[in-house]
Amino acid sequence: MSHDREFVNNVVTSTLVFEGEGQVNEYVGGYDDWLRHRAGNPLTDTTKDRNKAAASGTQNNTVKAATASKAKKLSYKDQRELDALPAQIESFEEKISALHKLMESDDFYKQEKHQIKKVQDQLAEAETGLSHCFTRWEALEG
Repeated sequence: MSHDREFVNNVVTSTLVFEGEGQVNEYVGGYDDWLRHRAGNPLTDTTKDRNKAAASGTQNNTVKAATASKAKKLSYKDQRELDALPAQIESFEEKISALHKLMESDDFYKQEKHQIKKVQDQLAEAETGLSHCFTRWEALEG
């Protein structure tokens, strides 16, 4: 499983799927959950869809082979950094969530101005860190 798909499966709570003829359906869970649901529902896999998939599959295989040959293996340091990113992202998300919860309380804005500013600065720093992690993840994956 690719890191991208694993990341999506761990982060998303629902998936919007374009199923042809202008239909968009929402499924609970990530991509793998949708695949499991689709496998259990034979009505979603029409002959027309299978023919399209077969035709595009040969094109995708050619593109994947070309991409794989061009893909550069990550250095040990970069691979370790990439492996550590999910934990860092989770940490930043938990911190952001906790700060939002703190700021939602009724008494938060009744505090001294400098205390409010301190929490707002912590939130901005956590959001910047999270953004940096996502940017770095893209750079390492690409």
